[in-house]
Amino acid sequence: MDTVINIRTDKNVRNEAKKVFSKMGLSTSAGINIFLRQVITEKGLPFTPTSDAKKIRARWDAQTAKAVKTKKYTDATSALRGF
Repeated sequence: MDTVINIRTDKNVRNEAKKVFSKMGLSTSAGINIFLRQVITEKGLPFTPTSDAKKIRARWDAQTAKAVKTKKYTDATSALRGF
């Protein structure tokens, strides 16, 4: 059964998140549900909260470097053959 969660957040935070979710083809509800499912999977926050810009940048750079090294596929069929 679905349930409703009411939260309080800053109007600007909601609006900015809504824009991001929309660009990803997601509703705000779907985006929040993805977050909640990741919390369950990780048994905690799916990220390490920090306000240290250097740590954020270093993490971003490391993830980007890893993604660049990942094998690329030209279409879905070739990607599925990799499994």
